[in-house]
Amino acid sequence: MRWIWMMAAVMLALAGCANYTPIGNRSVDSSYRHIGGPLRFTHGEARISVFVKIFETDKMLGLCGSYYVDGSGLQKSAMEGAFASADSALYLGKSKVSTLAFMREEYTKSYPGDEMAYCIRTNTPWDPAYSTAPIYVQWGSGRAMI
Repeated sequence: MRWIWMMAAVMLALAGCANYTPIGNRSVDSSYRHIGGPLRFTHGEARISVFVKIFETDKMLGLCGSYYVDGSGLQKSAMEGAFASADSALYLGKSKVSTLAFMREEYTKSYPGDEMAYCIRTNTPWDPAYSTAPIYVQWGSGRAMI
């Protein structure tokens, strides 16, 4: 019986962590900002591609995102864990607006138009400056600008 109460407490805590509402999927197209490049690991190298779109939805900040890791199973697993981590972050300028956990991982190498991105409405009010703000993605000890 005690474990039921512990599970209920954990579920409530996790529900409170989400700072966004899912709003569906969209095809990645030329309106997405993209970064790609090599990642160096202790046991080799992988390549990553990250696609992000910023938009207004119901006066709030909307985001769509997907990523692809081209590397060994171990390297892919490491990146999946890093993106899913609560320590991951997506910044617009200097403002942290989300974790990377919402992003969809693509399992095959594809190009804009072939990929789908997960989209969310954050709890951050829309600011027109977000449209042109630099985008930074951060995971573990890695950080990249889009």
